[in-house]
Amino acid sequence: MVSVKPSWWTYVKCIVKEYPRLCAELEELRKTSVTISYKEHTRGNGKIFRPVEEAALRTMAPNKQKKYEAVTMAIELTGRRYPLNGKDRLRIIEMVYFGRGYSITKAAMDIPCHMNTASRWQSDFLRLVAELLELP
Repeated sequence: MVSVKPSWWTYVKCIVKEYPRLCAELEELRKTSVTISYKEHTRGNGKIFRPVEEAALRTMAPNKQKKYEAVTMAIELTGRRYPLNGKDRLRIIEMVYFGRGYSITKAAMDIPCHMNTASRWQSDFLRLVAELLELP
C-alpha cells in the first residue's frame, strides 16, 4: 500500500536540509570582535557603541528564524519524547539531512535498525517540524 504524502512534505524536507546553514548564519550574526578598540565609543550619529549588546540582539530574517526555531524545537522534543531511541532517531536525521549524504537505507544499516523503522522515524520528525511550523 502506498501512502500519499502531504503537500508540504518536500518543503519541510528542504527546511531540515537547510538547518545547518541556518545555524552557521546565526552563529555568524552573533560573533563579536575580540580585539580592543581604543577609539571613542560613539558612532558618527552620537549613539554609544555597544558591540556585545548589538551582537546579542542581531537576528535572522523572520521566516528564517521561524524555520530555525522549528527544527531546533523538533530536535529537542524528539530527544524528550523518545528517551529510549531518541538519539538513534536524531542520528538518522543527521545522517540523511545534515550534509552527510546518506540514504535512509544506509543510515538504517549504520544505526542498526530496519529500513522501515528508520523511514518511520524520519517521517515522525518531518511531521513534528511541520506541526511546529503550523502547516496544514
